[in-house]
Amino acid sequence: MMIPQYPKNSYLVEDWCKHFSKALFTTFQRGLKLDIKTCSSSSLSFCSIENKEKFVIFIVPKPPNEDIGNIQTYRLWNSVFSRFLLDVQDSGFTVTTLLEHEQDFDLPLLYDIDQRYFVFKKEDVIPPLMCKVCYNKTPDAARIYCGNGHWFCLDCCQSLVAMGKACPVCREPSSHDQCYLLQKIVF
Repeated sequence: MMIPQYPKNSYLVEDWCKHFSKALFTTFQRGLKLDIKTCSSSSLSFCSIENKEKFVIFIVPKPPNEDIGNIQTYRLWNSVFSRFLLDVQDSGFTVTTLLEHEQDFDLPLLYDIDQRYFVFKKEDVIPPLMCKVCYNKTPDAARIYCGNGHWFCLDCCQSLVAMGKACPVCREPSSHDQCYLLQKIVF
């Protein structure tokens, strides 16, 4: 998933917050991480967490500081991101800098990200198990939906079968008798 970089100009913050803050929240809720390899000076890239990574990076925009006189812009930032910062920290992320961890990448880009964002790191991350339809983490009663072994939570499986929908991942048709309980998910 890619979203535009948070603007350097505080006059553009309001538009960015209106259009892209929800996308940033969604990347966090879905358990995605910042993918430094594919970020650019104009866009951020997020990807799935791979099996047992040493650490993952996530970012939250810093408040605009170029014109402290624009209190309305700061209030907007505060209303959008202050709770989000707490959610990230409550999830076990700690504040760090990219320059400490990612020396193999474009240094001006890393410096720019460090200046514009709070950078968070979480160590020993296990990819979240989540339903690929509703994105609820760790479904209690996961069900196999298709012959290819794609699984979803019980509610989504029942909805997909009731609507006669194909598997959302591979588009293979399914029937009610194929929705059986997934006992254990092993990586």
